[in-house]
Amino acid sequence: MTIAIISDTHIGDAASRLVNDHGSFSSNIPAYKNFKEGILKFTNGQPIKYLVLLGDIMDFSINSINNSITIARPFFKQIKEDKLAENVVYIPGNHDKQVWDGLEWDTSIIGNLSDYRPPDAFARIQPAWITAAGLIKLEGIEPDENGKFGNIFLKGLFDKASDNPTIILAYPNLYIERGNETIIVTHGHMFETAWVLLSDFLHGVSGISDNMGLKELEEWNVPITSMICTGVGSAGQVSSLFYRIEREAYNKTTTTLSDVLDKVLSRIKDEFNLPWYAKMIPGSLIKKILASAASQASDPRSYEKYLDDDKHAEHFRNCFEATKSELTRLKLPNSKTVIFGHTHHPYSSREPYRTNRFPDLTFYNTGGWLKESKAEVFLIDDSRFISFTV
Repeated sequence: MTIAIISDTHIGDAASRLVNDHGSFSSNIPAYKNFKEGILKFTNGQPIKYLVLLGDIMDFSINSINNSITIARPFFKQIKEDKLAENVVYIPGNHDKQVWDGLEWDTSIIGNLSDYRPPDAFARIQPAWITAAGLIKLEGIEPDENGKFGNIFLKGLFDKASDNPTIILAYPNLYIERGNETIIVTHGHMFETAWVLLSDFLHGVSGISDNMGLKELEEWNVPITSMICTGVGSAGQVSSLFYRIEREAYNKTTTTLSDVLDKVLSRIKDEFNLPWYAKMIPGSLIKKILASAASQASDPRSYEKYLDDDKHAEHFRNCFEATKSELTRLKLPNSKTVIFGHTHHPYSSREPYRTNRFPDLTFYNTGGWLKESKAEVFLIDDSRFISFTV
């Protein structure tokens, strides 16, 4: 069994180290060459059994879906040409979650209606695990006689050929059996408030259960997370506007936001039939409050010790408790190890992250492939757990 894990390549973002100054992927890009050489050195020139893409591989929040996929296809084709992987396990993150949403629509709605069958409910999650024997399994899905799980639309990332790597989609977690424990592999966006805001607010409300599994964490938060990940990157000039406001907020400036508020606040008063006391609130006061809040925003990528933050620790605890229930259901061993991405702060195999909040766990982070970031490629086989920097 050989496994490689990466995340946060953000193909579609001009700052990705996998694209050149013209915004295109090339096999001569140093980051890709180091990635390729590190894997083939680990496997003695053979394809890795499983290449795990741990989210934010394509960036649909910075660029349109079609542009990001167009830029990413040469990367996937190069993986095939260089014979780097037999199987690609894709676990979407917050910037490419539409990959998972697309599969849900394809399998539960479009496929059924095309065959004149009623639609199915969305599964919301799809756990996968790699056994100690090196087999991959998907809960509720049986492989064919060749051990394959069938084709999904992501096969189009490669050219039409019979020897393409198999693409397997899981969400939000992959589990790796190793010895007497299970390694949890997850993107990590569910540790951040934006992605679990509604479940934070609503659990225990009348009609909403206190029991939050991974399915509930995903499903209950759809109204906000769908807007963030699906809408923000696909709104043309509005997307560019939102992106400028976000980047300025992280840099503690609010120039664009102030300009927008000057125009929007007066239009809100004109558009809606607000009560007299609401109209009496000065727009300058509202603008000042919103600008002040925005200027205190912090980029999640700035959290070097991510789980030392109270809210992130609380969200991780909720996810971990839900994950432990899933491990029990799947009859997998308990976990002492978590590999995640999202924050762009790598915790390598040489310097893992430990915190007194979760003393029984060791954390590793894949980092990020943006120009100001460093990334770790994690490599696992029966005797080694190592990483190298790209």
